[in-house]
Amino acid sequence: MIKIQLISSKNLDALNLSAFDQKQIEAHDFTAKSGQQLNLINETGEIHTVLFGFSEGDSIWNAAEVTKRLPHGTYQFVTTLTGDDLFLLHLVWHLGIYKFDRYKTQVSQQLHLVDVEGVDSSKLQLVIRSINWVRDLVNTPAEDMGPAEMQLSIEQLAKTCGATIQVITGEDCLSEGFPLTHAVGRASDRAPRVVELQWGKVGDKKVTLVGKGVCFDTGGLDIKTAAGMRQMKKDMSGAAHALALGNLIMGLELPIDLRVIVPIVDNNVGSRSYRPGDVFISRNGKSIEIGNTDAEGRLILADALTAACERSPDLLIDFATLTGNRALGSVVSCFSKDVSLTQSLQKHGESVSDPVWSMPLVDEYVDLFKSDIADLVNIANTPVDTGTVAAAAFLSEFVSKDTTWVHCDLLGYNVKPFPGKPKGAEAMSLRAWLSFIEAWLKEN
Repeated sequence: MIKIQLISSKNLDALNLSAFDQKQIEAHDFTAKSGQQLNLINETGEIHTVLFGFSEGDSIWNAAEVTKRLPHGTYQFVTTLTGDDLFLLHLVWHLGIYKFDRYKTQVSQQLHLVDVEGVDSSKLQLVIRSINWVRDLVNTPAEDMGPAEMQLSIEQLAKTCGATIQVITGEDCLSEGFPLTHAVGRASDRAPRVVELQWGKVGDKKVTLVGKGVCFDTGGLDIKTAAGMRQMKKDMSGAAHALALGNLIMGLELPIDLRVIVPIVDNNVGSRSYRPGDVFISRNGKSIEIGNTDAEGRLILADALTAACERSPDLLIDFATLTGNRALGSVVSCFSKDVSLTQSLQKHGESVSDPVWSMPLVDEYVDLFKSDIADLVNIANTPVDTGTVAAAAFLSEFVSKDTTWVHCDLLGYNVKPFPGKPKGAEAMSLRAWLSFIEAWLKEN
């Protein structure tokens, strides 16, 4: 087993190194500055220790960079980090070596890490699996991750965790109270559906998660540009996040009466496409005029949120790539009428290095959605791009006033690689929410 030692320039001289190792340090001019790495070899040419420059104040995420310059093998950290920092150190290693190689003909080399004593290995592995599951779901092309495949993923989750599911498919969405999901998805030959997962014990705190499951978004008749459509396989990222958070709750056996609702569609162009100017009656009875068919996510969420409120959850959370998070990009925007809740969530995000941001839910913005012929129109009437906060205001019309609700608008994607965060699909806010929910259960 090869040791990885996080070392700063201040304590480099304190290392008990052989003369052969010391010569390597001198030959490579290794000074242990932040991010500098040296793989020390023995006299037969085998790596025995990895030195990685890590100074006081460095982000633990930077340590993920060590994995890029290691050969196949088994490693273990040598570090003075403890508690949450030690957990994060192990987590960033695993997140950094993630590769979406389903379609690759050559599999990359494997790196293995042995946990340091004091790490909760079972929780670590659950968090890793949940985050990488989000990445896998979102990275998979829409051809192989359509409504049926997403349903299958939920069925597999339910089987693994001992949950039950209910599926409403195709025309049944009309009779079962999901008319907006049907409208958005009806043009596709892959039928729209709503999948609901239930787990837990009656009498525990009721938490409901809702996730936007648009498997591919062409924009509908208000079709996107080629560039705008390029990454629209990720438009089901909200659903992936809801399922992964559910997996964390169930995997840790938290005392929660859990419900996960996922409306799943393709937003396609076809002879049955819904049209600008059409009016549909939502589950809660409000009429909605279609101002733009590319504002489809808020439509399928509207009925799902209404359905979620019918069972009076103690906490309702929805996840969606609703606006590409034009407000904050790679930091999740979290909206709620209970500002203290989102501020607490933001602090939990800071504590576990999984940033979210508390954002205002402005009631007056609902007026931007007034329609001449219906109760609401699905696109804001404003010359200024207030998409993220306005979309949250639209959704608020489908949440009962006495429900504690948080809307999470996320990007779900790294546009370029960062330490521990490869380019492509990314799970955002899961660990922040887990930390918040664990504390919320103790307080309530």
